[in-house]
Amino acid sequence: MNKNARERQRQQTKQMQNGWNEQSQKQTKAKNHNSNQQIQDIQKQRELKRRLEEKYNKKPAAQTGTILDRAIGNVHEDSVDEMKMRDAHQHTNAGGNMQNKTPEELMTEGNVLMDKVYDLMVTGYSSNMQFERDFLAEGMDMLNRIQS
Repeated sequence: MNKNARERQRQQTKQMQNGWNEQSQKQTKAKNHNSNQQIQDIQKQRELKRRLEEKYNKKPAAQTGTILDRAIGNVHEDSVDEMKMRDAHQHTNAGGNMQNKTPEELMTEGNVLMDKVYDLMVTGYSSNMQFERDFLAEGMDMLNRIQS
């Protein structure tokens, strides 16, 4: 009996060892897989970091060179007034000829407009209302409605 018991005990220990070996192999495979995944993630992060550094660390062409070169570039950039050109273009497309008038013509136009203003100041505004309203009566009516 002792032999049978010893044999069973040996078989059980072998089975346990085989089970442990299988488990340890699975765990090492899982660890290897996780470590491979971590290595791939780290490589992806490094690649992303490198691309971002390339993108944001590049200096534009306008900033390369000396301070004097950059200043000259800035002056040339501001020398063209794009908004003024666009405004003049829209004005001419709308049928205006403001850009072609001389200062004397502009002054006479302004004088004509001011003559109309002076006339209105002297004579006053003539209001011809189609219907007349009694604002006092309407106000009193509103106050009476509020009180009651």
